[in-house]
Amino acid sequence: GNAQGTLAKETTLSLTGANSTAGIVDGSYSDITGSGDASYRGNAKLISYATLDGSVATAANAIGYIARNGGTLEHRGNINFTAADTTGVLVNGGTLNNIGDIHANGVAVDIQGANSTVSNTGTIEATDGEAAIKVGSGAHLDLNGNGIVKASGSAHGILLDSGATGLTVKDATIEMN
Repeated sequence: GNAQGTLAKETTLSLTGANSTAGIVDGSYSDITGSGDASYRGNAKLISYATLDGSVATAANAIGYIARNGGTLEHRGNINFTAADTTGVLVNGGTLNNIGDIHANGVAVDIQGANSTVSNTGTIEATDGEAAIKVGSGAHLDLNGNGIVKASGSAHGILLDSGATGLTVKDATIEMN
C-alpha cells in the first residue's frame, strides 16, 4: 500500500531459517476489512542501507528482499549470500533501484511477472548458481543504469527463462568471468 520504511546502515541481518526473507515491499493495499483501494497501489517503498550477512550460514532458498505489486526497493546496502540456491532480490511486478551490492550463489536478481523494473548503478553478481539476473515467466526486463552485472562459475549473466517476454538493456555493463 502506502507504507514507507528504512533499514539503517548499522543493521545486519542473517537469514538462517529455511525460505526466510529479510523484507517484502508490497505495493498492494487492503484495509482492515480486506477491501482494496487502487489509489494507494504502488506507493510502498523500502530504502535499505542494511547488510544481509552471508558469513553466517544463510539457509537454502533464502531471499534477501521481495519487491512486488508496484512496491519499490531502493537497495543501498550489501547482500552477500555464499550459500547455494539463494536469491538476493525477487522482483515481481515491482521496482528495484540498486545502488548497492547484491552477491548471490543462485540468482542475484530474479524478475517474475509483468511490470518489473530494475535500475542498477551498483553491482549485481552471481558466483555459480543460475544467473546474476533471471527474467522469468511473464517478465520483460528493462535494465538501465551505469552499474555492473557480473557472473562467474556456472552462472549466466542474464538468463531469459521460459515465458520471458523480452529484454531491453541500456547503459549497463555485463561481465562474464
